[in-house]
Amino acid sequence: MTGKAATTPLHGIRVVEFSTLIAGPLTGTALGDYGAEVIKIEGVTRADQLRFHPPKRGQVKGGNSARFAQYNHSKLSLTLDMAQPGSIDAAIALIAQSDVLVENYSPRVLKGWGMTYERLRAIRPDLVMISMSALGQTGPHANHIGLGAGLAARGGFVHVTGWPDREPCLPVGAYTDYIGPPLTLSAILAALERRRITGKGAYIDLSQLEAPLLFIEPAMLNYQITGEVAVRQGNRAPDASPHGAFRCRGNDAWCAIAVHTDEEWAKLCAVIGRPEVARDGRFATLRARRGSETEIERLIEGWTSERTPREAMAQLQAAGVNAGAVQKPGDVQSDPQLAHRGYLAVRQHPDDESFTYHAPPFHISNAPADVRRFPYLGEHNAYVLQELLGLG
Repeated sequence: MTGKAATTPLHGIRVVEFSTLIAGPLTGTALGDYGAEVIKIEGVTRADQLRFHPPKRGQVKGGNSARFAQYNHSKLSLTLDMAQPGSIDAAIALIAQSDVLVENYSPRVLKGWGMTYERLRAIRPDLVMISMSALGQTGPHANHIGLGAGLAARGGFVHVTGWPDREPCLPVGAYTDYIGPPLTLSAILAALERRRITGKGAYIDLSQLEAPLLFIEPAMLNYQITGEVAVRQGNRAPDASPHGAFRCRGNDAWCAIAVHTDEEWAKLCAVIGRPEVARDGRFATLRARRGSETEIERLIEGWTSERTPREAMAQLQAAGVNAGAVQKPGDVQSDPQLAHRGYLAVRQHPDDESFTYHAPPFHISNAPADVRRFPYLGEHNAYVLQELLGLG
């Protein structure tokens, strides 16, 4: 731990993390960034598989994945062979000295090791434990193993993503994996606050299928009320027109524009030099514009195509129209706003490799985050097994 750790909000909280890939690791990292001592347990021969996913950098021992680094910084690493009773005993002994247990395996895994909440609570009554399985701990499909793509499909996101005349599209990345962790973090902090007041621990059962459904609730509510099934609309939206990404000058260059009111529509028409269009009955209201979107989009793109995305964005924003240049990953990396807020933090490793880490997207006054590098595989075995557990 660095010297800064003593000033962080979660200093003194120890977390044991049994997790892999994205959802569980992101939860542990968020706790670690704010001072918790997070001990990630991996298999001796079966480490977190994300350690070996591209993109990779250099020859960092124990995996050189930039994705693993991002999702697992600010932690310690312990390796155990959980097929051996001695390793299970060591893990339970560590949990007995810990405040929080985070796990995102299927319900069968920890139960197979005999590490149920009931057993762990007997040795650590105030333990806060959270399970982040794909479908929750109960129900007819609880033991199904799920990844982000399958959960996005099961949750209805794939059906509504894409163009009306084409097949459904998967959202970018393991969509659901990134939604659960903020909710998990909130639940853990609430349970810790309850423990502080009452002395009682808690078991939290989070379903990675249920967590993201709040983002598709409008479609679900509409079906409940009207019986209508949501359809794919591309970039268009029922409550805005125009609404989409418009081609600009340059290679694969775009500007996103969203107009929700007739007043905003009049402002847009003035900016593109066609104020008379705002008074045209074919486009004067949202309902009328929704019926003429192809013509409207052609009109706007005639103007945006002569400007760069940033030029179009600046002119529209200055007039009070919602617009944003469509940035590519390289643009985000060099964004001056993110640089000003210290969102991208470079950390050097003992083997001379460096990784860029994403800092927390919020700042707590008088309690800065402590973003530390990711651990090598088994790097802290001696500390945990000898110093904490007193083993030989």
